Amino acid sequence: MDSFAERIQDEKWYYFVGRGASSQAFPRRAWEREKGGTSGILFGEGSRFHEPKRFRVPASENQSCGEAKGNKVPGIDIDILKPSELPPAPPLFSISRHGIIRVNEANCRQAGIEPGKAENTIRELNLNCERLIDARMEVLEKLKNTYENEMKRLGETASDEEIRDLQMSLAEQFLFEKQEYLGEFFTTIRSYFGVAAEKVLAKFR
Repeated sequence: MDSFAERIQDEKWYYFVGRGASSQAFPRRAWEREKGGTSGILFGEGSRFHEPKRFRVPASENQSCGEAKGNKVPGIDIDILKPSELPPAPPLFSISRHGIIRVNEANCRQAGIEPGKAENTIRELNLNCERLIDARMEVLEKLKNTYENEMKRLGETASDEEIRDLQMSLAEQFLFEKQEYLGEFFTTIRSYFGVAAEKVLAKFR
């Protein structure tokens, strides 16, 4: 799992979700992120989501992805999704307003994926541990504040078209933080911006 699991523990998962799609849909560079200390990369100095209180080694109950999986072999010891099984669209996972990652069963069936296998992936990789939920909530709060501030700049007389353009602009800004590279917390951002995010990503398919 670690070969495609980069960044923070659950955002490792987000990039896992994306990497399967990337080989089919997105520029390769977009998915080639640096590896290393996960929470330090996402919440350390220079990160868009810098949060010193998140820069810590997880307790055993907060281990996720490769740490949670241990030596179990996907497809043999555990039945979880592989990167090659993940479509560029529709998204198989969403993030609730409480920071919980969930399976979109309808999208799974549309993509020919067994929803139970997606559920197993969340459970086996411990993607809803408290640490990861807290991290997602931090990101969601920042996205919400940014959107609300930009809406205030547009003013109360903003047209529907101007609002849609703003959503598209912000979705692209956060999804692709640095040129062709996907931003941190990809799945959280994708879920937050919804239709706007899917329209942005469709341009790269």
